[in-house]
Amino acid sequence: MFFDKSIEHLDPADLQWLVDNDIREDDRLDYKRDMYSRDPKGKHELLRDVTAMANHRGGRLLVGIDEDDEGKARTVVGVPPAGQTDHAMWIQSVCLSGIQERILGLRIKEVRLTDGKVAVVVDVPESPNGPHMVCLDGENRFWMRHGRQKGMMSVEEIRDSILRVLDNQGRIERFLQRREAEILENAEGRCWLALAVLPAYFRAGAAIDTSEVQLREQIRCLAGQVGWGEPYPILEGVRTDNRTLYWDDRDPPPLSDYIEVHRNAYVEFARRIDLHPPLGLYYDAMRETKNLVSFVEFVADVYSHHLPGAPVVVRFRLFNARDMWLLRHGRWTVGEMRRRWQRQHLDLGEFLVQDPAQERQWLPKRICGR
Repeated sequence: MFFDKSIEHLDPADLQWLVDNDIREDDRLDYKRDMYSRDPKGKHELLRDVTAMANHRGGRLLVGIDEDDEGKARTVVGVPPAGQTDHAMWIQSVCLSGIQERILGLRIKEVRLTDGKVAVVVDVPESPNGPHMVCLDGENRFWMRHGRQKGMMSVEEIRDSILRVLDNQGRIERFLQRREAEILENAEGRCWLALAVLPAYFRAGAAIDTSEVQLREQIRCLAGQVGWGEPYPILEGVRTDNRTLYWDDRDPPPLSDYIEVHRNAYVEFARRIDLHPPLGLYYDAMRETKNLVSFVEFVADVYSHHLPGAPVVVRFRLFNARDMWLLRHGRWTVGEMRRRWQRQHLDLGEFLVQDPAQERQWLPKRICGR
C-alpha cells in the first residue's frame, strides 16, 4: 500500500493502487500531471508546493499523476526522464537553495514506469524546524496547504507554527530530563554513560512496534557486541541488559549495560564506567568508540525500517563524571591523568542528524569530536 511504504520501496504498482482505489487529493497528498518547468516561474511553484506541505503536516507530492475534477487519481501518465540532471536532483537542488529554513528529512525519488517515463515522488516530513519560507529571488513568503489548495500564511498561522516548533522542543527536553532523572536515581553515585536518540519531531504516541520479531533480532545482535541478555518487554517498549557476574552470588549482580527501544522511537544505550585503582575513573576512548559505532549502526537500521528519512536528535551524557580523565589510545600518560573533568556531569548537548541511515559512517566521528 502506498501510504505504508517508505519512499525508497515505492514501485509502479503502488502508484497504480492510487488510481484503482480512487484515492483523492487532500492536505497531505498532491497530484501533478506535468513536471515543473525549470524557469523561475516553475521553481517558485515547486517551492510553494513543498513549503506549503512542510508548514502544514507534511505529506507527499506526486508528479506524473493525472487527476479528475474531484481530485481523484485517474491515470499514472508519468513524465519524460530528464537529461544530465534528473528530476530528483533538480528538485533537491532548488529546495536547498530556495527555502529557509532547510527542510530536514526531505526525500525525492523517481519511479521508473514500464513505458520509459518516470513518476516523481517528493516526501515532505512534518517539520521540526519550521516555518519554512520561499526565499528564491527575494520572494520571502510563507505558504501553507489548506485541503487541496495552498495559500500564503497569515501572521497568526506563522505564530502558531513557531509555537508548535517550540512546543516540540519542550517535549523533547522534558522527556530527556525525565530519562536522565531515572538514570541518576539508579546510578547510586556511580559513573554512567548514556547515549540517547529520538525523533526530531517527537510525539508521545507509538511510532515503532516493539513486539516485532525483526527488531528483537536487531537488539540481540547489538547485545552480543555491547552486553548480553534476551530482549524482554517493559512498559515503554523492549529492553535487554547485562549484569556483572560475581563469584559470590548471594547478592543480585549489579547492572552494567542496557539498551532500550521505546514505542515512541526513543532509543537509549547506557553503560556503567567503574573506577580502576590506581588509575581512577577514566574514559577509554578506543573501547567506547567501538560501542558507539555499534549503537549508531543499530539506530540507523531501526530508523531506516520504521521511520525512514526521519531527522533525529542525539544526546550524549556522562553522569557522575567528576575527576574522570580521557584515555585516548589505550596507553595512559601522566599528562592525560592530570587533565580531569571538574564538574559532576559531562553533557555534550544535543545535535540534529538529518538521516541516521545516510549519516551512519560519520556520525560516530561527530560525537567523538565533541
